[in-house]
Amino acid sequence: MTAAPLLTTREIRWKTRRMSIHRIAAAAIILGMMPAGSPAGVADNHLPSLPTIEAKLGKTKFTLWIAATNAQQDRGLMYIRRLPANTGMLFYFRRPVIARFWMRHTLIPLDILYIRKSGKIVNCFTMPVDNGKKTYISSRPITIAIELAAGAIHRLGLHTGQVLHLPERKLLRQVKIADGEAVQP
Repeated sequence: MTAAPLLTTREIRWKTRRMSIHRIAAAAIILGMMPAGSPAGVADNHLPSLPTIEAKLGKTKFTLWIAATNAQQDRGLMYIRRLPANTGMLFYFRRPVIARFWMRHTLIPLDILYIRKSGKIVNCFTMPVDNGKKTYISSRPITIAIELAAGAIHRLGLHTGQVLHLPERKLLRQVKIADGEAVQP
């Protein structure tokens, strides 16, 4: 049997630190605190894999990622560190629901619009980062919720009672793509 080579103090510290980082990252993945596949401390940006739709909110054109499946809606904008200008996420519900949103694992403040099938905004909220301590509930059944960067509602002049004209046919086609029912062109 041969003896293991002796390590310097510097090598021991480096290996210990490296093992600690890997153990912390593994524990975070197991506990669901960090998405799998993300390096330690780096958020997983899952948005490019979702279909999008162009929609006019106020007088500004937005690109909205579509969250149509339960998994997509559960994930939403969690772990996103920065939302590019004039982008957001549209949550599509097949049947009208009383929506309940919170900010668990959401790293940036957001605005949310709750919208009826007719396009009428029933509620607008600004949601600060609070790790899910507060729930934002729609006052009426809705079919669409849109999350935007905080301040967008005020900047765009959007308000309760206002009617938005969303491109419904394009939206339904993209929802089918998000569901895996159709192939993206």
